[in-house]
Amino acid sequence: MFFFNNDSGKAKAKKRRKKKLKKKQRLEDLRRTHIIVEARKKHMKNRKDAEKHLSKGGFTSVAKMEDDDLGLRVSIGIEKTIQAGGKAIEKLKKRQKSVAKSRNTHLAKLQAARNKMVSRSRT
Repeated sequence: MFFFNNDSGKAKAKKRRKKKLKKKQRLEDLRRTHIIVEARKKHMKNRKDAEKHLSKGGFTSVAKMEDDDLGLRVSIGIEKTIQAGGKAIEKLKKRQKSVAKSRNTHLAKLQAARNKMVSRSRT
């Protein structure tokens, strides 16, 4: 009787599918964990780089004689401010140029599509 030995092909196939699904889920879990670990590594590296390159409020360096001069410090501050403003304006100009180029490309594609549509219409 086939009721007692119900380990037929369907049951085996079901077991195989279940096993494959578990394996796939495990691999997905490992992949997510790997992504998180890599992101954490990158974050820590960026923090270390920031510590190296960013200002720490003057606690990491000894002031030179010239830096103690108030007039010199003010002039250096003004110079840095002007440079920062110039860089910001430069960035804005580049961005505007990029946006304009993208817009023109988009409009050109639209115009080409309209022309094609008009040429195909029989009205």
